[in-house]
Amino acid sequence: MSMIDSLSSGPIDAEELQRAIAGCVAYLDNNCYETGRFRYLRYLDSERKTPSEYNLLRHAGAIYAVADYSLETGDKKPQPMLLRATGYLIQSIRPLPSQPELSLLWSTARRGETRQPVGKLGGAGLSLAALSLVEQLMPGTTPLALLEGLARFIGFLQQPDGGFFSRYFPESDYKDLNWVSLYYPGEAAIGLALLFRLDSEQRWLNLALDALRYLAILRRDQLQVEADHWALLATLELYRLRDRIDTKVDWALLLNHAVQIAESIIGSGYLAGNAGRYPLRFAWLEKNRRSTPLATRLEGILALFETLDSGQANLRSALFQFASQGVRQLLDSQIKEPRLRGGITDFLSDPTTQHPLNELVAEAASEVRIDYVQHGLSALLRYRRVLSSGYLDKYDLALSLRLGMEYMCRAQTPVGNFVYGYDWLSDREDRSDGPVRQAGAAWGLALLFAYTGSMDCLSSALRAVEFFAAHSARQNAGGRYIHYPNTDKGLTGTVALVALTLVELLREPSGLLDPLKRQTLLNQLQGYINFLLLARHPDGRFHGNYHNTDGAPFGDPSPYFDGESLLCLVKAWKYLGFTDLLPVILDAAYHGHQRNIAEALRQNTDSDTTKGYYQWSSMAFYELATAEQLDPQQRSGYGDHLIFLAHWMIETHRVLQRPKNTAYAYEGLLHALHWSELTGHRESAQLIRQTVEEGMARLVSWQVGHPRACPYIAQRQPPIRALGGVQNAKNESFLRIDVTQHQMHALILTLKIYFGAQRLSLGQEPTPDSVQ
Repeated sequence: MSMIDSLSSGPIDAEELQRAIAGCVAYLDNNCYETGRFRYLRYLDSERKTPSEYNLLRHAGAIYAVADYSLETGDKKPQPMLLRATGYLIQSIRPLPSQPELSLLWSTARRGETRQPVGKLGGAGLSLAALSLVEQLMPGTTPLALLEGLARFIGFLQQPDGGFFSRYFPESDYKDLNWVSLYYPGEAAIGLALLFRLDSEQRWLNLALDALRYLAILRRDQLQVEADHWALLATLELYRLRDRIDTKVDWALLLNHAVQIAESIIGSGYLAGNAGRYPLRFAWLEKNRRSTPLATRLEGILALFETLDSGQANLRSALFQFASQGVRQLLDSQIKEPRLRGGITDFLSDPTTQHPLNELVAEAASEVRIDYVQHGLSALLRYRRVLSSGYLDKYDLALSLRLGMEYMCRAQTPVGNFVYGYDWLSDREDRSDGPVRQAGAAWGLALLFAYTGSMDCLSSALRAVEFFAAHSARQNAGGRYIHYPNTDKGLTGTVALVALTLVELLREPSGLLDPLKRQTLLNQLQGYINFLLLARHPDGRFHGNYHNTDGAPFGDPSPYFDGESLLCLVKAWKYLGFTDLLPVILDAAYHGHQRNIAEALRQNTDSDTTKGYYQWSSMAFYELATAEQLDPQQRSGYGDHLIFLAHWMIETHRVLQRPKNTAYAYEGLLHALHWSELTGHRESAQLIRQTVEEGMARLVSWQVGHPRACPYIAQRQPPIRALGGVQNAKNESFLRIDVTQHQMHALILTLKIYFGAQRLSLGQEPTPDSVQ
């Protein structure tokens, strides 16, 4: 079974998501009376009588969600409804008679034998959040004094340690310490943070920070904590304001608290064996049948996703996987029939008949309440933000790697070389050829085998090596060169890349190569290395060509071949014991740097020569910088070259602005990232991480058959043989074997260095089996 049979687990389609969001907004809009009060509860059974109960806190939540939608999208259609609903809410917000500077959302609650007027912390917090968003959207809707009064009431309920009284009975001046709500502190904190956008008084932020600090300390040593999504939302809002906070904040404490909540929701298995499955399995999602607990958890973990940076790449990927599966459940449960279109019931669709409370389930599955829709809308909005952010997901990369691996194996011909190009739109092969790119494909398969253990890749790499061996000849001086069919001269890079393929195969530690085969490959490698040594140019680099008749080198050096040859020699020296190569390596590295980088950049700051040398020399410099055989000063110098080149690629060559496939660049950048993190170059590491995140996410969308493929691919039906191939540009259907090969290597490095997944093990299943 092929990976291509299991692609339904990818992200939600953007158009489907937009329709669902619009449906939620339309439902709330259509169910808001002229008075501003919502139709709080409706039933699928149109004959059933609607109860008269009403909840103003959920009313405020509906305003919050729709205002957030309108602010993000610029859609003004819901604004008349928002004005009506806001007016209705404000009618119930009045000053406390004994302290008129405090404003309360007035309701009633039982105290003892009677019901008494009460002001609840959650009512003030969520009203403040909703009204602050509406005021940001439509200035002048709510008096600032009223918003400040709500904020002061929140401060009135806060205790010295940052905790809160959850409600206050004005008639008896009683702050109730015994009745506690999980969500009220987070609602209060987010309301205060949103008020700060309108009224930049630091005291609002200090109140909110004290609230979150209290929760973080309270829960710090708990193994499992409550799914407090409002605390996650508040953490995001405050973190966005961190540059405007004038007091010292222990962000590590607050962010660890947020991660603690999220891991309690999704489970902590995303770094263990569970982590490599595509998609991940989440126990809570599999057993939950209720829409609102699902939606609120989605709101919270997606807020955390926005708070975290790429240093938490593994957690972010797990959060996205949870969200994708949860959003799918929400979308499948949204009502499609006209009368309640866009609504969401309490229980998700198809409630299980085995549920012990199946009568209650059936009852709940027939009702639509405004908070079910509101939380669904908020969750879908946050998921759409993530989809549009261009972030990098580990599980998307694992799937992409498997697809590309299958494509490369399919592209191999019976004799061992590869179909060079294929246009999947016209279904035409391009039989033109390129020896260096053919050799690069062989090297790519060897790297895929080394990373995944795939026997298919091993077989294909060995078959490619045999093809090149069949077209090899010996020089009189002992070198081994390749006479590629139908060529009038040889290219030094072909020999270097075939030799690199052999290096990767000979590094294989599991003993899959029998001793005789291993010795044969080692003899071939020795011959190719001898050729490279004989191909040295007088200026310290390598001749670019050789005669097919006798292997005699000639011609000017090529920056590509200089880099490929250097990398081959370095890896053979470092990993296979070719110790006598070191003087040649150091000399070639010096002259290559002088000619292809220093002199080239003096002539042109964005030199094509440096671009050609870039990823190959970066990989070689990384191997030298991390070689314990060299002294620290030498290693540091090569590391400096590596970081310099990374900044050049990002800031001068501007890799993110290039319209063609730039996977080659990430082969160098990811090595620079690892070195930067090893040696504490934090600013460089951050810059490279941001570049890798944006660039590799875009390149994954150029792969045919991937769930995140760009519209040019997704809106067409590619043939099976194209699946896994990578385009050279967003709107080019021609697939080149070298483009896919470079991207597969970049994916391997991203998984290893960016995500820390040192090996991806692929079993017989159609999905990645484990990331270790």
